[in-house]
Amino acid sequence: RLREPGIGGTVLLHVFVDAEGVPTRSQIIDSSGYPPLDAAAREVVDRMKFSPALSRDKPVGVWVQQGVTFRAE
Repeated sequence: RLREPGIGGTVLLHVFVDAEGVPTRSQIIDSSGYPPLDAAAREVVDRMKFSPALSRDKPVGVWVQQGVTFRAE
């Protein structure tokens, strides 16, 4: 819907990745300025699979920053 008028942007999110590498929570740190892009970025992050962080060789949950960029080309 936003691609046709040439609207794109980047959304920066704070994402909690659990000890299995699954994103379980996210919050927008820096909006694209377009609510539909922000919502799409959260959907993208929710479907991502991460490598779990390690603390003393044991997987742990951590907060990470993840950017999602949409280009209207």
